[in-house]
Amino acid sequence: MKRTSLLLTGLMVISLLSLPGITAAAAVDQEEYKDLSGRFALELPEGWKLKEEQFNSLYIFGKDGGSVKLFLVYSDGVSDIAALFSDAVDLATGGGLTPPTPGSVADMALNGSPARWAEYPCDIAAGKKTARIHVFVGAVISPEHQGGVSFFVSMAPKDYEKLEDPLRASWESLRLHGKPLTGVGQVAEVDAGSVQIAKKIPEASVLEHKLITVSLPAGWAAELGKDSGILAKIKHEKYGTVTIMGAPKNEFGKSRDKIIDAIREALLAGMPTMKAARGSWTAPTAGCGDAALEQYEGAIVAEGVEIPHGAVLAAMKDGRRGIGFMAVFKSDVKEQAVNEILQIIASAK
Repeated sequence: MKRTSLLLTGLMVISLLSLPGITAAAAVDQEEYKDLSGRFALELPEGWKLKEEQFNSLYIFGKDGGSVKLFLVYSDGVSDIAALFSDAVDLATGGGLTPPTPGSVADMALNGSPARWAEYPCDIAAGKKTARIHVFVGAVISPEHQGGVSFFVSMAPKDYEKLEDPLRASWESLRLHGKPLTGVGQVAEVDAGSVQIAKKIPEASVLEHKLITVSLPAGWAAELGKDSGILAKIKHEKYGTVTIMGAPKNEFGKSRDKIIDAIREALLAGMPTMKAARGSWTAPTAGCGDAALEQYEGAIVAEGVEIPHGAVLAAMKDGRRGIGFMAVFKSDVKEQAVNEILQIIASAK
């Protein structure tokens, strides 16, 4: 159902216009989305729809053929707006963006719920150049339900010009647990420099899966996969991501070569300019036999900008168990990243 965005009262318009990063959103066509569990609802820019949902907590919205995506994360057991906002900024500015420079931050009542909103200008490193990205971040909580929503989206300048008002209107329409659309109130500017975005550095640990165990150096955080193909994803804030894939029944084929061929093909889809940075080699692992390894360099395209990256691929075969590693890292930290990635692969058992 199409609706127009909320028209703020005269007093609220004055309050919003007094903040450098929050302006009254222009009236734009919106389409409503309601969470099937009744936890939240919001109005989307015209033509936008739910593109992906994961674990009944992550929702990704966008327009067919569009490059900009709006991410919403519903979190249970939260009651501190500052903590939820900090987590939202941490998520929104990961993956190659520099830490956010102080932008406009404001506390408010959003459709009857405590909320915090900010706009951050961030930079993506692209070789010797940087590209400016506009990031909207918001958090809203329902104290009575002990739950909240994080809202974040990043845009290149050309997209920002078109989507600034529609996405502000989407934020202004966000309401929790059946609350009515009453608008934005009680706006108070927050000193951006006082907002702490805490990033916890993971300690050294061990990732245990029924098919594989690996040791992780400090700084690497692991999350087990949700399907039989992806066993785990391991992330480092500065270096990159390692994806561990499994083929317990020989889906990859009967040899290490077939496994690494499949991983190389997957890498090529995301890094079409990749080229070999080192010849193929083998190295022992702690308990999965010798691993076949390859290393590549290339670029990943984000928001229309090519960002130099490298990759290490590994494949190992132990009886009926086939394991593959795809590690993608940022080129400016290649030496440190590759050393730790090879340590992780060597620890496999």
